[in-house]
Amino acid sequence: MLRRAAALGVDHIDTAQFYGAGRANALIRKALYPYPAELVLATKVRRAHRGQPRQRASPYTVSFTV
Repeated sequence: MLRRAAALGVDHIDTAQFYGAGRANALIRKALYPYPAELVLATKVRRAHRGQPRQRASPYTVSFTV
């Protein structure tokens, strides 16, 4: 579905590392890498909630996960 969407002109995909415990990003990467030049991947980061492990949110880590 992602390949078809990109072929039809979808140029923006919104994702986040915590969607599907990281599976969403893995599916996007598997379907679309190498990414088309016109594709914009938007992601979000969040602070850990009380009791949850902290996740790194450096620019490298954020870009690496997508």
